Amino acid sequence: MQSETHQPARRHLTLDAVEHLFQLLCQQPHCLTIDGTLAPDLPQRPIPLNELRSMLRHPLLSGATRDAVWRELVSRARTGGPLWQAAITGIALPTLRAIASRIADEITAGRRVPDVAVIDHEVLTRFLDAVRTTDLDQPNLRFRLCAQARQTQERFRTGARAIAPLDATSMNSARSRITSDTASDSDHEKGGRGVTSGSARSSWMSRRG
Repeated sequence: MQSETHQPARRHLTLDAVEHLFQLLCQQPHCLTIDGTLAPDLPQRPIPLNELRSMLRHPLLSGATRDAVWRELVSRARTGGPLWQAAITGIALPTLRAIASRIADEITAGRRVPDVAVIDHEVLTRFLDAVRTTDLDQPNLRFRLCAQARQTQERFRTGARAIAPLDATSMNSARSRITSDTASDSDHEKGGRGVTSGSARSSWMSRRG
């Protein structure tokens, strides 16, 4: 009887930390929001980030609305400092996590041991580079932002590893910076961009219908 070899589950700790920071930004009473009046097919109210992330993955949301939301997120990430950089990364995290997992799977298939921390860090770095430089006037903004992160797969395929893994000191510094800034930055998010009620998170598409 042949014994099966099971690969230990890979933990994407860097991406897990990004998700943790994102969830902090979604907590009341200092929840970051986007103004739903950006587009007519959004709920016409402040939309919390975690609800917004679900909306952007909904198949009924129009491409024009997706672009309007991503354009707003990129603009805030460029001008709003680490809070909004963490916010846009958290919104994109499901796609970024899938990209990182595919890279690790490909490395494993080639009988190498993937350095998950390096993979995660490079994917995040390429995504944030795209946030800083992508043309906001062109369509399919989310795809173009994530396309640069996808290019990481080719770099690892050819063995290029230019970026070192994120160490514990850097991660702790990022976490403390965002948690300490949350209250002060949220105080400035007024006029439809600040605090919203928990009941605002329920079934937006059904209400629109």
